[in-house]
Amino acid sequence: MIRYLNAKGTRCRIYAPVGAHKDLLAYLVRRLLENGANSSFVNQIVDESIPPSVVASDPFDKIGVNDNLSVLQPSGLFASTRKNSKGFDLEDPATLENLAAQVSKFNAKTWKAKTGSGDVLDVANPTMGEVVGTVQQATVSDVEIAAKKAKSWEKATPIERGEVLRKAADLYEENAGEIFALLIREAGKTLLDCVGELREAVDFFALLCGRR
Repeated sequence: MIRYLNAKGTRCRIYAPVGAHKDLLAYLVRRLLENGANSSFVNQIVDESIPPSVVASDPFDKIGVNDNLSVLQPSGLFASTRKNSKGFDLEDPATLENLAAQVSKFNAKTWKAKTGSGDVLDVANPTMGEVVGTVQQATVSDVEIAAKKAKSWEKATPIERGEVLRKAADLYEENAGEIFALLIREAGKTLLDCVGELREAVDFFALLCGRR
């Protein structure tokens, strides 16, 4: 813990990093480099030659003055390459409240997946034993029919395939609440796990079609 006291003895800040040594050492080195730089806030605040208006200036005021400076939204991090998958700030109470409300809508739902005309099997959480849905398996005949229908995908143009993949990615994000509910109930995943699963799937769609 580091306490910084001004001339009047007022406590201004307390650093209390918590974690493993391997993580904290890197954190300490980074803070030393940042705070030791001439342009750092910590350095400037004790330099009486620098006016308060400069120390407390808004860095966003510089945007537009220099054409090389820009602030991208999270969705635009990959610029023209592709649209970034949607993120969720799980440390924001409003985000958590919104996700909880979306997930709760499916607390009692039983999902049904039909992959063919074969046997119907229960899908249960391996830990709790709760049956969350059923899946109808495919037969050999179902697979043969699906293989024949796949020819239409092979004939589709790259633009048509891209449109389908982008639409699938959008639908995944639009139905995030239900996907999270299924992941939580079927596999006991945390919200952090759910966000990672969803974003990975959406990113794969984007990579397959080249851009989104």
